[in-house]
Amino acid sequence: MRGLVREYLDGRLSRRQFVKRMVALGVSAASARAFIAGFEPSPAFGEQVMELNDVTGGRVVAEMLRAWNVKYVFGIPGTNEVGFIDALVDIPELHYIMGLHEGPVVCMADGYARLSGRPAFVNLHSIAGTAYGLGGLVAAFQDNTPLVVTVGRQDTRLRGREAFLESPRLTTIPQPYTKWTWDVLRGEKIPEVMERGFKIATTPPGGPVFITFSKDLWKEKVDRAEILPLDRFRIPMGIHPDPKLVEVAARLLVEADHPLIMAGDEISRYGGMSELVELAELLAAPVVGEFITGHALINFPTDHPLYLGPLRPQLAYPPQIDVFLNVGGKMFSEFDYSPEHIIPRQTKVIHMGLNTTHMARTYPVDVALVTHVQTGLAALISEIKGLMTSARWNRLKERRREVENERRRWRAQLAEEARRDWDAVPISPARLAVELNEVLDPQGIVVSELVTSDHFLLRYINFHTSARGRTYVASSGGCLGWGIGAACGAKLAQPHREVALLVGDGSFQFGVQGVWTAARYDIPITIVIWNNREYQANRMALTRYGRRAVAAKRYIGSHLGDPEIDHVGIARGYGVSGERVTDPDEIKPAWKRARRANRDGKPYVLDVLIKRRFRDADRYGYETFSVAELAGRTRPGK
Repeated sequence: MRGLVREYLDGRLSRRQFVKRMVALGVSAASARAFIAGFEPSPAFGEQVMELNDVTGGRVVAEMLRAWNVKYVFGIPGTNEVGFIDALVDIPELHYIMGLHEGPVVCMADGYARLSGRPAFVNLHSIAGTAYGLGGLVAAFQDNTPLVVTVGRQDTRLRGREAFLESPRLTTIPQPYTKWTWDVLRGEKIPEVMERGFKIATTPPGGPVFITFSKDLWKEKVDRAEILPLDRFRIPMGIHPDPKLVEVAARLLVEADHPLIMAGDEISRYGGMSELVELAELLAAPVVGEFITGHALINFPTDHPLYLGPLRPQLAYPPQIDVFLNVGGKMFSEFDYSPEHIIPRQTKVIHMGLNTTHMARTYPVDVALVTHVQTGLAALISEIKGLMTSARWNRLKERRREVENERRRWRAQLAEEARRDWDAVPISPARLAVELNEVLDPQGIVVSELVTSDHFLLRYINFHTSARGRTYVASSGGCLGWGIGAACGAKLAQPHREVALLVGDGSFQFGVQGVWTAARYDIPITIVIWNNREYQANRMALTRYGRRAVAAKRYIGSHLGDPEIDHVGIARGYGVSGERVTDPDEIKPAWKRARRANRDGKPYVLDVLIKRRFRDADRYGYETFSVAELAGRTRPGK
């Protein structure tokens, strides 16, 4: 293979000839093309420069966004941003997507960036907007979403006077959850700062940047500003792995008796799913996803016979992992501490990806392949094929039968669990997931903000079953309220695909203001609320703790009834129709009505009452404190 690469670089082989020769060696055409992509020169860019003269700072930013083909500004304006908002009046190509709360607004930008593959631009107001939007920034930072977040702040001439909404250290507040923060102090520096911000946000691993503009700088005239093409600030990351390390990794995998592959989120972000499927089939190796608490995407076809669901402690199969290959994932994002190692110390660990932060951070790594995952997988596949013998092929056939038998056992167990409460009322979460799997568009987008119910979705709903199969998107940030905004952003990014949000009732209320934005801009998504009338994660934690709450059957901070929340009524107040579903046989008819509304260009809410889980699930055990009784009055309605 090295000889072929040398011939290609020397110009003795054309690109087509190289791919053809690689295919003759047993490498797929897709893998061969991915392998040489990093060797190809970057495209040349002309000296395309736009010059602006005697315009406001706000107009400079707006013109830069137009020149860079940014379509949306996600924001909530305030008085500090007037100079920028005014500049948008004459740029109809820039659509301002307004919200009622900064949390959902930042999450809309997050969802848009994830599904469009482009950086999203956010404009917030002062310290107040920064504080309200911080949860969305945490989500974007944890999942490497490229956001450029701008904030208007007080006039530079009022700094140090404790003026209204003055915040002298504003850039330090989001600093732990951004790749870069900056305070613009001069109008002529705006182009440079914007260029750097977009470059840092988009360079893998991506993430949010945070830039503040004092309101006088939006309004001040800039004598001269140059706008260069955004492509000149992109850093290509088609990095090839060290060939010697590829040889070591390939030999470890070929000689392993019980290898396990983890499909990390870099696969979906940067490409490489078909290569990962090819590698798994080549090795007859089982594949798992990242930890539920650490993943934001599903990165392997969930109906594949080698797929065994998300990684979890005490994984039943393989019995003794001797080689663990992590392809572009975190190691690991645990939920609870355990003295037991998720991956045994004697296991050989191979970690492939661009994000070196996660390499050898907690778990030692035997082979670190710093590379674009698609390029690295192609190299690994080629090397492994050169090591295969007839004896090894025969051994792998037996291992494939073992893995497929384990998957059949696992799937049969899940099917039995679903049948057990099939006709239950309130509706079984497993039944809801099975029904949704049958009605969701096979090529649609599913945005998930389920907490304790997410594993039902991951067990019973299929993703990536074809080249354009159903896509799963979630947040590993842990800040509730992400889902509604993210679903709106996903639909803006891919308007021709069906978008469904699956969200818990507690999470729904954290980001409910986003429903208004969906109505304002005719964003036709379906929101399915998995309503167990409680913060079930709290009940789960108290149950596992097993102390006074369990003994007294009092689960404080869990119950979301008394009064019952009318989620459909709240959505209706924002201009969105919906219905409550209490009978499992009504799930599919309700979905048809939701889809009809979506086809008419309208969002729709399905509030589905589901069964509570964990100990004493039928008991509320909540605090019934009444201020009315303190005042000597009878508690209303009691």
